[in-house]
Amino acid sequence: MLIRCAVLALILLNSHHEQVEFKLPSMAEGTTWKSLLDTHALPEDSDTLTPGSCYHLEGRSLSVLRLILPTAPESKELPKHVAAEVTESVPLVQVAAPPTETSGGSTMNRP
Repeated sequence: MLIRCAVLALILLNSHHEQVEFKLPSMAEGTTWKSLLDTHALPEDSDTLTPGSCYHLEGRSLSVLRLILPTAPESKELPKHVAAEVTESVPLVQVAAPPTETSGGSTMNRP
């Protein structure tokens, strides 16, 4: 099974005494930002933030945001005999066809 684990965090710092607006980076479709830490507000009170929107950071404060990726459907385990380079670059499609007998007595899948 191919498992990828990465966390993308965005650290915002405001050393000015007044509020500053930060435009959140636009990422892939379906992604959102979630506040993990804001020294001016509790993260439990925050909602998810849309990429490209403005984040208001109060004066002399710090904020840490985490990128939330869209949930992917559960995938089946990849065959062990296929190289990782192939499975990452070529989509694998499995055709469910019942085996059929041939004149030699062996079985083969027909499309």
